[in-house]
Amino acid sequence: MKAKEIDRLKTVLSYNILDTPAEEDLDKIAELIAMVCEVPIAIISIIDDRRQWYKAKVGVDNDEVPVEDSFCQFTLIEDRFLEITAVQDDERVKGKPAAQGVDGLKFYAGVPLKAPDGHNIGTACVASSKPHKLTEKQKKAFELLADQAMTLIDAKRSNQILGDELKTILDRQKSILKKSIKQKESEFNALIQAISLSNALVQFNPDGTVFEANQIFASYLGFTSEELRGIHHDELLFEEDRKNNNAFWESLNQGNFKSGQMKRKHRSGKEIWLLATYNPILDSEGKVFKIIKIAQEITSSIESRKALQKAKDDAIQLNIQKDNFLANVSHELRTPLHAILGFTKLLLEEETDTIKTEYLNAVKTAGDNLLFTVNDILDLSKIESGTILIEQLEFDIHQLIHEVASFLKIKAVQKKISFTVEIDAEVPKWIIGDKNRLGQILINLIGNGIKFTDKGYVKLKLERVRENTSQVILKFRIQDTGIGIALDKLSVIFDRFSQSDEKISRRFGGTGLGLNISKSLVEKMDGTIEVSSKVGLGSEFSFTIPFQRGQQPIEKSKEAAVSFTQSKQVIKILLCEDNEINQTLVKTLLRPANFDLVIASNGEEGIQRFQEMDFDLVLMDIQMPIMDGYQTTIYLREKLHTQVPIIALTANYMLKEKQKCLELGMNDYLSKPFKKEELFEKIYLWGDSVNKKQLITKTEEDQAAEAPVDLNVLKEYSGGDEAFEHEMMQMFIGQVEKWKTAMDNHMAIADFKNIADSSHKMKSSFSVLGADTKDLINLEDLAELEDIDGIEAVYSRVKQYLKIVIPFLENKMKK
Repeated sequence: MKAKEIDRLKTVLSYNILDTPAEEDLDKIAELIAMVCEVPIAIISIIDDRRQWYKAKVGVDNDEVPVEDSFCQFTLIEDRFLEITAVQDDERVKGKPAAQGVDGLKFYAGVPLKAPDGHNIGTACVASSKPHKLTEKQKKAFELLADQAMTLIDAKRSNQILGDELKTILDRQKSILKKSIKQKESEFNALIQAISLSNALVQFNPDGTVFEANQIFASYLGFTSEELRGIHHDELLFEEDRKNNNAFWESLNQGNFKSGQMKRKHRSGKEIWLLATYNPILDSEGKVFKIIKIAQEITSSIESRKALQKAKDDAIQLNIQKDNFLANVSHELRTPLHAILGFTKLLLEEETDTIKTEYLNAVKTAGDNLLFTVNDILDLSKIESGTILIEQLEFDIHQLIHEVASFLKIKAVQKKISFTVEIDAEVPKWIIGDKNRLGQILINLIGNGIKFTDKGYVKLKLERVRENTSQVILKFRIQDTGIGIALDKLSVIFDRFSQSDEKISRRFGGTGLGLNISKSLVEKMDGTIEVSSKVGLGSEFSFTIPFQRGQQPIEKSKEAAVSFTQSKQVIKILLCEDNEINQTLVKTLLRPANFDLVIASNGEEGIQRFQEMDFDLVLMDIQMPIMDGYQTTIYLREKLHTQVPIIALTANYMLKEKQKCLELGMNDYLSKPFKKEELFEKIYLWGDSVNKKQLITKTEEDQAAEAPVDLNVLKEYSGGDEAFEHEMMQMFIGQVEKWKTAMDNHMAIADFKNIADSSHKMKSSFSVLGADTKDLINLEDLAELEDIDGIEAVYSRVKQYLKIVIPFLENKMKK
């Protein structure tokens, strides 16, 4: 250790200050240093050979730090004012513990505390976890306060020495001390003056009246300094804030420091906000003789915060309004669609004239296309609002590609173009992801390829990009020899409502939403999508998605088949529906069956009919005059205490609508437009009372007498190609076996999501073969309700149905 350092340590020890109790005057100087420098941390410390010990501190909890970890060691080395405005870039301190982490120090400044013998016994320092820089006035004020702190420390040491000296020496030192204090008071007043140049400053008497205020403070409130003199603190407050003012001033007069964000009254009556500190100043007897307030105006910051909150509240309200708007749009579009498609289906069942049947099929196709467009728009809204969730479930990617290809190959055959699938041998069979959303993307992109290709081919290629033990990245390429996309349209092809040419839009139709929805879904699955194309030569859409690797599920044993059947007794139904067309449609749909239908045009009339007659089931429209479906259901459940099943009939496509219906006490939900078989299934599921519902097993002879599938649907797709029809039948039989195995596994562990997904996927295969899909729809609905008993019953019915369908198809293929 060098001799100079030994001398410094002797000086430090001579003060006998280490580990002594806190002292109020040094604490106040530390507070003033923090306020002057506008930083959260200020420390007055003593440094020996091992540690930096905090005599006074603001903004820190610890009391000391090892010398080797301190910033202040460099202030001692520099032997002058030291400022580090970018701690992270300073080689001396950037590695210190206090500089680490998000909340680490970003700014530091220090002044050495120099004893009269010339040795530095410690420092006064300031710091912040945010970037900062002191002004020249702040530096000067800082140095003055550091000098004052050293003077106080030195004075205390002198007092200790004087206590041991003779009285004559004591008197002489008192005189010197008085002069020193007077000088420091002058410096303190200079400091207050310096503060008042950049901050609002006002001084109060202990009773709360102003005796001095600078012009900055006066301007905040719309006064002059002279006008404020003599005004009581009460007059600067709003009426509602004055009730707590007495307690506030009582606390100040007890010497308690106050700070925070405070609302004050402008001369004009408007409110302003101040970030302020109230500092009680004590006389020699420890009594408060004045209060100094230092403040800065933060009105704009407070208003910005309020504006931000209002914007957030407005955004939430707008989102609610958007949901309501979409619900209304859905209702207004789907209600007439329900009637159009329903009556068209009824006419097609009865019409035998070829030309009229052709016209009716055209109406049905147009209606289906319009419904698809409405659903596209609502899907887009779900993506925008973030309500679309990407599932992470195990599935067979090869099987999914096979199902999508089977569905879309029909369209390719109709257009007499080639559609092929190539799957890289390295693509794993089982992966984890969202099977339904991936299928939606593929159907959109491949469907577009087929739609825009009149000759040549459409090809789907699936490749493995890379793979590790837990993840595989797959790339899907959809290539076609269609019309292509102009170069200047490629950059906007994924935009909403975008198509490459208005002529193309008129020729091929579509909303221009499919590609935008596909891109959104790909990105939702952490993937990327791109396109390349040449006009007249074709296009290639490709997308890459990362998936987790999966494992093949273990097969479970199969169960016996049972089925719900229609009761011979009459089912009494109350229909609450205000739309006359829909009343007529439901009446016509139910006319041939064993139903007794009573119609009410609104909820109030429905309640009256319900009290007059006994019903087995209520079909409840949601949007009705006088009393809507929600109000009517609540009345039936809470006032009449009935448990008669209620099925909601609504044109609202949103999932929230279904949830709301079930929460309010309805038993099930049917979205318009619905099919006749869907309505009948709901009625048979809920319409029979417990006493009328029976579980029976149909004999194969009974079921064989019925036509299990309508092969006219497949013939329409095949264009008379019998080989293609047999191929589709064989594929269907294979899919059924895989589906039953998967369903057994899902049901064994009550995996409701996969039950719904598997049933949903099988609907397209059933539809192609003309098979009945109503029970698959029921499985989806029951899975959403997590009704395992209902699922088991309906699944048994599906398996019993398939026991008739499979032999029927096998016989057809033999002929």
